[in-house]
Amino acid sequence: MIDFTPYLKYLGLYTVFIPLFLFIFISLYFIIIFCKYKGPNEMFVNYTFYIPIIGSLALGALLFYTSFFWITLAIYILVFFALHLVSFKALDAAVKDKTSMGVTMVSGLIGMYIFFSCALACFIKILF
Repeated sequence: MIDFTPYLKYLGLYTVFIPLFLFIFISLYFIIIFCKYKGPNEMFVNYTFYIPIIGSLALGALLFYTSFFWITLAIYILVFFALHLVSFKALDAAVKDKTSMGVTMVSGLIGMYIFFSCALACFIKILF
């Protein structure tokens, strides 16, 4: 059996990171499956619009609680891109009018700005 305990320290504050992102990814997966079988649902549009922003803010805040900045940043960037891809896939399934998908990219841009601003602030904190 593989023991992942030595690698958990690279996730920063893993007691918050793991449950939070499991909840986010499972709920987005539920939205994709629900909309695949029941059709587009406007109730999920607001949720999937704000998830990249909330997830990026959580990743940026959790970045301050790590001792291994570069490894954690690399892992968080992978999670960041996966979060955006899955949330836009869920948004695509939830929206009836596909022409509004271009406008919803704003949430991805805001999330990117938040995450990389937090990463820059954390890097500056480490330097000084």
